[in-house]
Amino acid sequence: MNLNKDVLTEKRTYFGLALLLWAYLWVRAYFVPMAHDEIATFFYYVVTNKYIPYYSHWDANNHFINSLLSWVSFKFLGSSSLALRTPNLLTFPIFAWYLFKISGELSNKIFRWMFLITICTTHYFVEFFALCRGYGMSMAFMIASIWYLMLIFKNKDTLKNYVLSILFMILAISCNLTLINTLAILIGLLFINIIFKYKLFKKESLKRINLILFLGIIPLILTAKYIIDMKAHGNLYAGSLDGFVRVTIRTLIEMLTNYNSYTLAYISLLIIGVIGLLLIILFLKEPTLQFITNYKNLFFYLLIGNIIATVILGKMLKVNYPEDRLGIYFYPLFVGSVIFVTDQFYLRFKKKIFLVFISFLVFFPIHFISILNLTYTNCYKSDMMPQRFYDKVCKDYIPKKFPPTIGGDHSRHFCWSYLDYRNGGNLSQIYYNNPAFLTDYLIGSFKDKIIYKDCYDSIDYCIETKNYLFKIKYKATKILISEIKSNSIMNTKEEFYSLAEGKVDTLKGKTLYFGYKLTLESTTVPFYSWIVVTVLDKQGKQLRYEFIALNWLKGSWNGENDNFINGTFVYKLPPNADKYITYIWNINKVGYSLKEGKVEIYNTETNN
Repeated sequence: MNLNKDVLTEKRTYFGLALLLWAYLWVRAYFVPMAHDEIATFFYYVVTNKYIPYYSHWDANNHFINSLLSWVSFKFLGSSSLALRTPNLLTFPIFAWYLFKISGELSNKIFRWMFLITICTTHYFVEFFALCRGYGMSMAFMIASIWYLMLIFKNKDTLKNYVLSILFMILAISCNLTLINTLAILIGLLFINIIFKYKLFKKESLKRINLILFLGIIPLILTAKYIIDMKAHGNLYAGSLDGFVRVTIRTLIEMLTNYNSYTLAYISLLIIGVIGLLLIILFLKEPTLQFITNYKNLFFYLLIGNIIATVILGKMLKVNYPEDRLGIYFYPLFVGSVIFVTDQFYLRFKKKIFLVFISFLVFFPIHFISILNLTYTNCYKSDMMPQRFYDKVCKDYIPKKFPPTIGGDHSRHFCWSYLDYRNGGNLSQIYYNNPAFLTDYLIGSFKDKIIYKDCYDSIDYCIETKNYLFKIKYKATKILISEIKSNSIMNTKEEFYSLAEGKVDTLKGKTLYFGYKLTLESTTVPFYSWIVVTVLDKQGKQLRYEFIALNWLKGSWNGENDNFINGTFVYKLPPNADKYITYIWNINKVGYSLKEGKVEIYNTETNN
């Protein structure tokens, strides 16, 4: 009775703490600004309703299940950060439940709590459950898959457990393609279990083999093909081939702890080696088949299998080693390996010295408390955009006039566009091709503050990103040199429609501002189209290319008079420039109308 009471107390305490953590994640999802990668998911896959691989935008950003569920949430709850992050938040209870189930297989109470608290209080790990990315939910599904794998190796190898283990891992790789190695290892472990426990080509073994072939290997092959196709499209750009320790272990440690240290990376490798040595010692003490198939060794098998697979793929096939968030699955496998192997050693030898071996894990709950925040996400800290930056620029906006211009690094354009989308889509997009001295506002670093101190005043500062919002002291002068009216077009599905074109002639070397006053209407939501301006030489080679994405400004275009008033710069026309063309690019070739339109072209002279 006392044992049952202790177990119940542990359960209530853990789920009480997990509930508090879940509440904290919900609050973070509401307050923490959206990150660049989240917004890329939103604009490329959620807004467009195109998230199915091969039928959507080609990019590694598409974590399919995350994109799908975020689209559902968007349709019902809207475009707020909380709405888009809700699917990941809803998978946290799955993660917490199966983590608790796994911890119950540890023999010692201290090891159980170390396992639970370490993983749940690694802030920069669990905060992925409060983001619109696939990493958080992939960890929930991976942990669930491991639980059913443990049951299978624990002589509870029912067909149901085979199905659940494989399906949860397929869900995991649908959220995070880097888990494909883990699925392959899982399938291998299932085959090993069949070989050791059943006679081959008998009814019971054939049922399981057929199930693995159908549910596991076919999806594995299809996923591998998709990854190969993505590589062919140049989309496997994350990570590098600079070495497993440097790219994967070091960056993962930096992401989780904020310490960029090769020493910690090699210490982690040493710990893995010690774990392996402990397992060898245990095996030599009990050299049996049962020890090899012991379910308590599964975390270590998955960890070592992933390390070997990653290194082989990098060395032989030139597949980039995963960096920081891409290798996030190594972390729970590492923690599980350390604790489960040490628990076995402690159970056999009853030496408290083994408690000291895992004491380094105390760092994570202490670190968790020290960095509690509602302002930033560590992995995407540098590209967030505070709402107040947008609000300050918006104060200069005058309806029916060209909006104030904003410049900054290319990596900030999605964060800015999301704020604009959420606030009516009336401001300019981030201009990032030599924006200094041109744009009315500039988002930059301390270095920019020094360089442009004579031209811009610093009016705000974001302590998390260390970015400033600058306002120009003396606005660039715009001189109207051309005004071209466009013909009305009704219900066209043409991909391209020219708004204006002309010879460059005396404009060479000048920076132009193309301003647009258009009345657009489309029944298709979103209207996936861009306003493009390009400059060509006499051979038709493209020298300049700028665009304004209509679908990043507004969800719909209802035909209201002058509902698009915006513009963009074209920086210093080259000496070999021959002509400019500006046009509407109707990317999806849907029906739309241009009821009236006008392009105003200005010569821009800076005061620097």
